[in-house]
Amino acid sequence: MINMLGFPLKIFAVEINVYVGESIQSSVNSAIANGSDTDYIYIGNGTYNEQVIINIPAGQELHLIGESRENTIISLPEGITGNVLSADGG
Repeated sequence: MINMLGFPLKIFAVEINVYVGESIQSSVNSAIANGSDTDYIYIGNGTYNEQVIINIPAGQELHLIGESRENTIISLPEGITGNVLSADGG
């Protein structure tokens, strides 16, 4: 995006919503790729069977926020071992 003086605009914050059936990992990758300073990923109630690996570039912030503590669940898919959520960087 370019401002009216011809300089690139820096996006300071982006909000992304994720719902059951969508990929948290895909949303994390999109948020990091957009290059904004801060990203918020809001995760709707439901069970998400995926392993989420986050490698945040220096200077970026990424916040994952569940709709509710009781009903927003991230669990490892069957046959996968390790952490449900792994983050590095920032």
